Order: sequence, then C-alpha cells, then structure tokens
Amino acid sequence: MRSLVRADAVVMRAMKKRPDQRYGTWAQFSVELSKVVGLVLPAGAIADSEKYLALSKVEMLQLLSDADFWELAAAGKWTRAPKGSMIIKEDESGHSFFFLAKGEAKVTRGTRLLNTVNEGECFGEMAYIRGGEEPRHATVQAVSEVLIAEFQPETLEKMGHQAQLHLTRALVRNVVDRLVVANERVTR
Repeated sequence: MRSLVRADAVVMRAMKKRPDQRYGTWAQFSVELSKVVGLVLPAGAIADSEKYLALSKVEMLQLLSDADFWELAAAGKWTRAPKGSMIIKEDESGHSFFFLAKGEAKVTRGTRLLNTVNEGECFGEMAYIRGGEEPRHATVQAVSEVLIAEFQPETLEKMGHQAQLHLTRALVRNVVDRLVVANERVTR
C-alpha cells in the first residue's frame, strides 16, 4: 500500500500544470520513480531505471541518446556481487566485457596489482574487441559489494548501428587511455 501511495505522489507531481511544480528534468523524475519501483521489486532485483541512471552518468558514453541508453541497459546481464567475488579470472576464455555500475574492483595479473576499476568504468573490453581469440589477461575481483553489467557480443549486435558505433568508440578510447597510463608507468 505504501508503494502505491508513493507512486501516486510521483506521478501527480510529474503531471502538475505549472512547470515549477514538476520535476526539473527527466533524470530527476526517473530517480524518484526508481525509488518507488524499489519498494515493489523482489529483493536483489535491479530496476531498469537504476541501470539507465548508472550508464547515463558515464562520461565516455555521453554521445548516446536516451533511447540508446535504455537499449544498452537492456542488453546487459546485471548482477550484484559481494566483496571478494571473482568477476574475471586470468587465463580463462571470454568474449564479453563488463561495466562497473557501483563499487570498486581490483585488476591483478598473478600477484601483481595492475589497476583499480571504479564506478562508471568498464573492463574486459580487450577480450570483447578481439572476439575471444585469447584468454583473459588478468583477474578482476570485487573490492566492495558491486553492481556489474556483462555485455555479450551477440546481444550488442542486436542494438542499433548508431549505438554500436558510439559504444565501440568508447571502448577503444578506454583501451587507449589504459595504454597511455601503461606507457607512463614504463617510462618512469
């Protein structure tokens, strides 16, 4: 009952006649709506609005349209994982990439720490770009509780061409940024 009252209040505010009484942006409206959805979803479920909001905050994806964000949110396999969970294991095969929506993860090769992945960053994109030709080069482990999305090539291929193009450019730019950091470490 509480969720119905809350939902009614959110919708009523969105429909006010005076603009100053409505939500300022669609993002504000979707945040409030996601809170309502959270009241009625089963425990552990991830609301579509939470997926959308996580992706829409990512700087490298800002060329995507709202429709593309929704399409990308639906294309991912979203899961929550506890601290210490192994997300990717070094030397295992794989062709998907991951997006870290919440939390933090560490990237290691053997016992050596290579990098830390923070909210809004992706990882595993080298396997995706190479089509799974080689095994994973590193292990990725959750340092905190995480919310992640895994993207499979066959699912992303069903997205619109414009969204695929922007996503591919963003992933390649991410790889290039990591190469720049690696080059800086080598030259120190």
